[in-house]
Amino acid sequence: LFPPSDPSGVCDNFSDGSTDAFLVHCGEGVDAAALEEWTDLSTAGTPNGCLLSYQTTVTHGVAFTNTEFAAMAAAKMKLTWSPASNIALYGRTTNIPAALSAGITVALGPDWSMGGSQNLLDELRFADNWDNTHWGDNISAEELVHMVTKNAAAVLGLESVLGKLEVGLKADILVIGGDTSRPFDSVVAARPRDVRLVMVGGKVLFGDDQLEAAGPVNPGCETFDACGRNKFLCVAEASTSNLFSQTKDQIEKNLNDALQDLDGIAALPNTDCGSCPTGESCYVRTSVPMANASQCASACASGQACFQTSASGYGCLSINACEPTKTEAFYPVAPLLKCN
Repeated sequence: LFPPSDPSGVCDNFSDGSTDAFLVHCGEGVDAAALEEWTDLSTAGTPNGCLLSYQTTVTHGVAFTNTEFAAMAAAKMKLTWSPASNIALYGRTTNIPAALSAGITVALGPDWSMGGSQNLLDELRFADNWDNTHWGDNISAEELVHMVTKNAAAVLGLESVLGKLEVGLKADILVIGGDTSRPFDSVVAARPRDVRLVMVGGKVLFGDDQLEAAGPVNPGCETFDACGRNKFLCVAEASTSNLFSQTKDQIEKNLNDALQDLDGIAALPNTDCGSCPTGESCYVRTSVPMANASQCASACASGQACFQTSASGYGCLSINACEPTKTEAFYPVAPLLKCN
């Protein structure tokens, strides 16, 4: 996220080869402040400009002009494009034809499910439609598919590991049903129900139900309806560590239980927080986990408790806190697939 913390360590890692990729949100927005983030990025770290490197990928760049794209291309920087999120938030997206013309490697991603697409196939269709209606079909289906395969691998510094169907690379494979005479168009037009098989590292994890035998036997897979087509999904693993043995149904139940608990947190009188600004109400603090009192260096005052404030830090905070007033229920969890 922007602005980045002191990136000097990243630049040192660039020099010794211990960091292959650095991804940073920059230029997300449509105003002068968003554009100014490019200047900030260009002067961050020691020496100035050390982040202008082939290892760096800019996420978004909505505010960028030909000038910024030319500078990125000169430094061999890369770009991640999230059009659905951009349009939802700003009504505008990154000038991808300009970025491609400058010679920048562009990857495509759905940003996040709250404001972007639910999955990568949805994002592909959104990007294709935006290109067709606003840029005159400037981006080919083949280019779009490259944005979610080999270009995406390059963004992460993993081009020698995955992203292509090539001997020696990881077998991360997606099989789509469609017109074999127009393979790239078929991928771009695909919906989740059209996915015939998914392999991750050579392991079959998802696909049409008649192919379930190709999946792992222990602990097995689950079947479900994917918008009118039966699919299998292999979520659980044989290991019980870190809850890896949970099935899809168990995960959904746990999420729903947590969301119901969240919805059940009632607002307290504002006086319990002293006072809250307009648009906020007083709630029991849940944004950070409460810890054992012994974890804090000193005893907490009345009305306070010991909380874990960072990965390894603890501190006394008020038990209640002002938070944005809840206006919507979080339960139930969103369906695995949306079929519209």
